[in-house]
Amino acid sequence: PWCSGFPEGVQPYELDAARAREAFAKADWPARRPLRIATPEAFAAIAHMLAASIRSTLDLMVEVVVVPPDQLPAGSRA
Repeated sequence: PWCSGFPEGVQPYELDAARAREAFAKADWPARRPLRIATPEAFAAIAHMLAASIRSTLDLMVEVVVVPPDQLPAGSRA
């Protein structure tokens, strides 16, 4: 499988960079405003990969913020 932990038969979306840029342009994101991705430590590597994809696709500043366990919302703590 392409990724463990997902139901059998589920496939990832194909990246359509042109469509992503078009949708993002419609969102009217302020120039030079970074997009922040907050993540628990367990998903930091995935968040950094996602940030790299967003940077290269949308030419956007992206910051990954790793949230310490004691600052996670109660419902997301194990």
